[in-house]
Amino acid sequence: RRVHGVSVVLTASDKNFQSFGFSEMATSTIADEVKEQALPATGDVQESKAVKPIRDRRDEFLTLDQPIFTQFFTKRFSKKLYLEHIHIPRQITYSARFFETDFCEALTKTYWWMTPAIWWPVAAIMFYFSSVAVFDKWLIFAGGLFVWTIFEYVFHRFVFHCEEIIPDRPVFLMLHFFTHAVHHYFPFDPLRLAIPPALFIILATPPWFLFNVFVPTQPLLPLFAGIFFGFAAYDVMHFYLHHGAEKSVIPYIRQMRTYHAIHHYKEPNNGFGVTSTFWDHIFDTLIVPGSKKVRAPKAQ
Repeated sequence: RRVHGVSVVLTASDKNFQSFGFSEMATSTIADEVKEQALPATGDVQESKAVKPIRDRRDEFLTLDQPIFTQFFTKRFSKKLYLEHIHIPRQITYSARFFETDFCEALTKTYWWMTPAIWWPVAAIMFYFSSVAVFDKWLIFAGGLFVWTIFEYVFHRFVFHCEEIIPDRPVFLMLHFFTHAVHHYFPFDPLRLAIPPALFIILATPPWFLFNVFVPTQPLLPLFAGIFFGFAAYDVMHFYLHHGAEKSVIPYIRQMRTYHAIHHYKEPNNGFGVTSTFWDHIFDTLIVPGSKKVRAPKAQ
């Protein structure tokens, strides 16, 4: 069968697929469009005497038996092919190898607990060392939490999902993939879900200097403390939406889990809010289950 015009084979168990909450939309997701074929932990497909292996057309895009980074330059696929494949997820629950060298490979992996373990203490230190009056400091911190919700939406929509403006060159496709598309391609990879510290520093540095042009350093410290705290809370919630939210006793969490699942599998160009749908309401990118907006990116 075909998904978005590409013949594919589901590479994980139905249990893993349904763990992200897609059973409620099973009649319209790739679960109905593909035939399941499990992969061993190494990512290599093994032949069976009883069943003839099915060739996965997604291997024309990326194969899992060699580092992914180099394939962007050796295969030199087009932007059109790239956009056809990145939203056809490979349901693996291990981490596919990205680089030959172990050092570079380690930089691409982040345990979910690393984000709060790093950025909440940083936020506390920034808050503590600000010389602003305590009451004002807390108000600014709360403002930083609100500013983070804007960043969450803007970065997700205009940086991570900038498909329309990506140049059709291997280096730019690679950068887009490693920034966010990897998460859509491997949505169950537990070590490629949280944002790596190095990437967050790269993303956070320009806003800091931009804000510092208009805001003095002392009030900027509690503002970014709120932003960093909000970011870490977002990253933890994002991980939980993928791994375990179906067991949550909080209806809002289960609701956002389904909302985010639709973004992954049905409407990647809508539903950019992860912790809330507030800015999706404001900017008309809200996902309404049962009705699909068409905002497909333009391949060049």
